[in-house]
Amino acid sequence: MEAALRKASLRLVNVWSMLIQVGGVVTMLDGMDAVTQRHQNHLEILADRIRHEFRQLPVHIDLKTAESIAGTLVETSRTAGLLVLGKHHAATALGSHIGRVTHALLHHAHCPVLIAPRTR
Repeated sequence: MEAALRKASLRLVNVWSMLIQVGGVVTMLDGMDAVTQRHQNHLEILADRIRHEFRQLPVHIDLKTAESIAGTLVETSRTAGLLVLGKHHAATALGSHIGRVTHALLHHAHCPVLIAPRTR
């Protein structure tokens, strides 16, 4: 992993929007605290996997709730050396498409952006 080779730290950022959940069944059944906890658990599991494989790499997690996912990530990019985005959607028969958040970051991020392909 490049961060470990450069003796840098890794900051895992998960930004989710409550606006996406409005009107959804998950809001009625679980409430926002449960949704936040699921995001936190997912981030901690990922961080633990990375820490296990790269023991010398400092890994920090940062869970954010925001109205604008893209805007929050653009602001986060101000203090980053590289912003790596995980692609959520697999390529279709028509080719690979990027979403609104990725499009915004490619145009407005304050650091280089790398889009990691979906692995499953």
